[in-house]
Amino acid sequence: MNSFKILPIDFNHPLVTRAKLKTFIRFVKWQIKSRIFHSNLVHSWVADSKFYVKKGETGLTQNIYVGLHEFNDMCFLLHLLRKEDNFIDVGANSGSYSILAGSVIGARVLALEPIPSTYLRLVSNFELNGIKSPSEARNIGIGSSPGKIYMTSFLDTTNRIVFDNESGQSIEVDIETLDLVASNIIPKLIKIDVEGWESEVIRGGSDILSNQGLLALIIELNESGQRYGFSDSEILERLGRFGFYPYSYEPFERTLKLLQGKNRNGGNTIFIRNLEEVNRRIQTSTRIEIFGNLI
Repeated sequence: MNSFKILPIDFNHPLVTRAKLKTFIRFVKWQIKSRIFHSNLVHSWVADSKFYVKKGETGLTQNIYVGLHEFNDMCFLLHLLRKEDNFIDVGANSGSYSILAGSVIGARVLALEPIPSTYLRLVSNFELNGIKSPSEARNIGIGSSPGKIYMTSFLDTTNRIVFDNESGQSIEVDIETLDLVASNIIPKLIKIDVEGWESEVIRGGSDILSNQGLLALIIELNESGQRYGFSDSEILERLGRFGFYPYSYEPFERTLKLLQGKNRNGGNTIFIRNLEEVNRRIQTSTRIEIFGNLI
């Protein structure tokens, strides 16, 4: 039996397949360090970026092990965005995507995170990376109309909307629409990761989605919207009306492939409008070094 298989690491990850032993060493080092130091630790990341991390933060620790947790999607962001661009991060969590956009690229970031404790973590990572105005982090959720709603607050990267005070451990959060919170921004890229609430986010973002300056979206689609009565096929259809079509991205070759439906290889799907401009950008962007690989 391959002992690697029991570890919480994707050994099919493109950067891991090239250096499994080094990945295992990073895993062991982090396990030791996180048990010795129980407070927040600073991890140096891509280029000069960094983030606070502690034991049990699954998304951030995956970045320690494999470099870029969501490799294809994060590379797409790094290759697409430019310093003068705007990026909106809906469901920012601790800010992995926002750090890449705001620190590595230097783009303007609007990061939206509804859970207060996670929001404070996000703000700390902004400050750690010197991401400041006009970039902004806001403690707010996004939906189809303004109001308040309950969310879980104890599920780390998978906190989600609930329709009652689930087990007494849910919290009430403010909800705004994407069009309202970003009325003065024309983003080049939006990332949406809201654990099944994606359809509601899209319903409240018609103005932004209609703006031709928006080139692409990265959306988590894994059928979790079914708990709210939404299907991924509805999202595909709705985005198609705005001219966005699903693609997969190969970062080393910098190639895009049109999909018939959502990406079946992972939780996120990239949606693109104006393929010619997106291709021009990804082909001409600067290579970035990660674990000795120029990507």
